[in-house]
Amino acid sequence: MKNSLKVSDVCAIFGNFEYLSGDFKIENNCKVFQNSTLKIVVNESNKVGDTTLREDEVQNVSGRDIDLTCALSTFCLSDGDYEVYTQYSEWCNESVGAWQHLFSEIVGRNDDIRANCAIPPFFAIYNKQNGRGYVFHILSDGKWQYSVRRKYTQGYGGKCEIVVEIGYAERDFCYKMQSGERLKLPQILYYRFTNKTDLDAYKMHRFANAEYPSKGVPIIYNSWMSSFDEINYDKCLAQLEKARKLGAEYFVIDAGWFGPPKDWYSSVGDWEECLGANMRGRMSDFVTKVHESGLKFGLWFEIERASKDSKNYREHPEFYVAEGDSVFVDFSNPEAVDFIYRIVKDRIEKYSIKFIKFDYNAEHFYDLGKNGFIKHFKGYREFLKKIKTDFPDLYLENCASGGMRMALVNLRDFDSFWMSDNHSIFTQARIFKDTLKRIPPRALEKWITVATAKNFRADYTTRLPSDRLTVCLDAEWGSMTSVKHSFLQCASVGGPIGISCDLTEICDSDFIKLKEFIIEYKKQAKFWENCECRILTDTDGVTVLQFSDESFTKIKIYVFNYKRNQKDITVYPECLENAKYSVLGDTYEGKRLMSDGIRLNMCGVDDAFCVEMEDNESSS
Repeated sequence: MKNSLKVSDVCAIFGNFEYLSGDFKIENNCKVFQNSTLKIVVNESNKVGDTTLREDEVQNVSGRDIDLTCALSTFCLSDGDYEVYTQYSEWCNESVGAWQHLFSEIVGRNDDIRANCAIPPFFAIYNKQNGRGYVFHILSDGKWQYSVRRKYTQGYGGKCEIVVEIGYAERDFCYKMQSGERLKLPQILYYRFTNKTDLDAYKMHRFANAEYPSKGVPIIYNSWMSSFDEINYDKCLAQLEKARKLGAEYFVIDAGWFGPPKDWYSSVGDWEECLGANMRGRMSDFVTKVHESGLKFGLWFEIERASKDSKNYREHPEFYVAEGDSVFVDFSNPEAVDFIYRIVKDRIEKYSIKFIKFDYNAEHFYDLGKNGFIKHFKGYREFLKKIKTDFPDLYLENCASGGMRMALVNLRDFDSFWMSDNHSIFTQARIFKDTLKRIPPRALEKWITVATAKNFRADYTTRLPSDRLTVCLDAEWGSMTSVKHSFLQCASVGGPIGISCDLTEICDSDFIKLKEFIIEYKKQAKFWENCECRILTDTDGVTVLQFSDESFTKIKIYVFNYKRNQKDITVYPECLENAKYSVLGDTYEGKRLMSDGIRLNMCGVDDAFCVEMEDNESSS
């Protein structure tokens, strides 16, 4: 990384003022630039996991209001043979990644208010000449963009260099900056990596675990995949009893609990309990039952959005902004923030809510103020901060059409992410593996959505009909397939475990196996809530994940076989060289395990297994 003080090498700040030229100075370990219009301060601090957090601030010192039309942080690297890794997210298929050769320029931009809509706010650049690269995570409260390009330096005999620019999206951006105002640019977390398989993601996991402390990895029951929006008191009661026996800690009622029967969409924004159908006004009674069962109660909200037919929008249109057929809360308006907060506060207190699923199922691109939603996010963060301050035990789940807000920056206020609306455990395993490159495992929920196919046709071996555990393969039970308990359990670990299905449709033997798995998982909750993960193997046929604590005293290796008919597999763990590890009943030195690997019998196709390693000295 080029350590230059030249303004054009540090930032790209433009507007209705003079071109910025000259050099930064070093003051109090920060880079500082000032002219008659702007003061720019760049602070880079070392963080946990050998990571660096860059924070840029721009201050208007001109004595007049100015327009800011470009606000980007700049990094310069020496030229080389580079590849750039980016990801793409779509509904039910989040975090699909690929490497691209850097020929001229690669650009990523998010114009939606949801930080992970289409393009996640992270990328990596890798120099094939030296086998090293950098990972960048964009922690933005506003529309963001990044670009990686080759730049030809001026002058006869000029050479090329690589320029990385990260900041607020320039499209339709014109921030009205008042005299004396300070504006923070998106924070940028970056670090070196050498491992192209997982981008040394454990560094980011360590940073996140330190900066955004975990509230644990709870077991959550959610009503959606059991009955969708047809919420019935008696059916919920039956699910509650099963969820209690299974070991769930939260019981969450999803969309459909509010508004008129069969038309709850028209009441999004009011958040008034449906009295004519579904729970029929018995929500408080059900909450009492939840508490009597030893669980905590949770509820679904889509708080940022409203229907044009909702009572709150009709009575207070000044608190909302419209875009097409959609209506959104204007969080840049302090009165609107207070209005929405009072509604949510009332529901939290009325129903003794301990868990909120905050969803967001609409695209919102156009900021009337042309400030890249910066002012919106300022109000939104204040809203969340007030909720968390007034209700410190409240667990906040982040959802947006699945994973459209699944961004590292949102761990500031949320405890975990609804990773995808796709409830296939096979697809979730893929999404989880790739999302590990930008989110720590303890924040990624896995959802168990299963049913038992009873008296299924006879198989060739036994010639007898049997019960088969089946798993949903999409977002709506449109298709399904059988699944082995071993795969289901191995693919469900890492973070919070959700269960969303009709638990009364699971046969006793399948239910007992799930219960035993959850009991064991809860015993090891302390390990999971602060673990880090490495991707040891990532091919079309095989995935190998290593979970460990930061000190490598306990290691769990999970092998997933999707299509390989191979007899065995050798995995090479990351561990402490001088430690003595107990593995499969024998003891090995860490150095030998890393050099020679562990040879394991391979499981069958669409199956998985786990091997544990433990440092003998730490466990004694």
